[in-house]
Amino acid sequence: MNRADRTQPDQDADETRLVARARSGDVAAMGALLETYRQRVFGLCSRMVGHHEDAADLTQEVLTRILTSLSGFDGRSSLSTWVYRMTVNVSISHLRRRRTAKAAGRGGGNAAGRPENGESCSESVPSTEPAADLNVQTSEQRQVLLLALDRLSDEARAMLVLRDGRDLDYETLSEIFDLPLGTVKSRLFRARIALRKALQELERPAVRTTAT
Repeated sequence: MNRADRTQPDQDADETRLVARARSGDVAAMGALLETYRQRVFGLCSRMVGHHEDAADLTQEVLTRILTSLSGFDGRSSLSTWVYRMTVNVSISHLRRRRTAKAAGRGGGNAAGRPENGESCSESVPSTEPAADLNVQTSEQRQVLLLALDRLSDEARAMLVLRDGRDLDYETLSEIFDLPLGTVKSRLFRARIALRKALQELERPAVRTTAT
């Protein structure tokens, strides 16, 4: 057994003990548990909502929910998967409230111009996947990426952020979204295609301006 094989079970065991202590009311364990996930939760919220202050507020909401819902954690998935699922749900709820507010200001319609989540499409698993690099370097690139992500469905955005931004495997995504593995792969494939198309559309005006 290599070092990595030994480390993960040790980490899982430590986390299990930490959860047990937090459930029993150990304040120090609660604090340690929240610090373990604070940065990961904030990073996911930030990528999902694209706004620092909103992400900070949502992070606090998720951390509070972790403590208040810890008694309901049944251990069937890892704690990290449970936390990611909660973070995605909180972020998506925020995005929907934000779209509703924008739509009300505009007199209705699809505020972000994104496809509806119930859009009909095939669930066949593709043989190859396009790449989606979410690790942009400049503030301008980040802004364009966030605009492109905002054109996708909430689920597609979350899948891309978790897979290509957080490097989660398909099995974990399957647990987070409660979807069959093949469905996760096919939806992620379509999400990458949609992101590439959105990025190309956003870049076209700049290309035309440069040409003139």
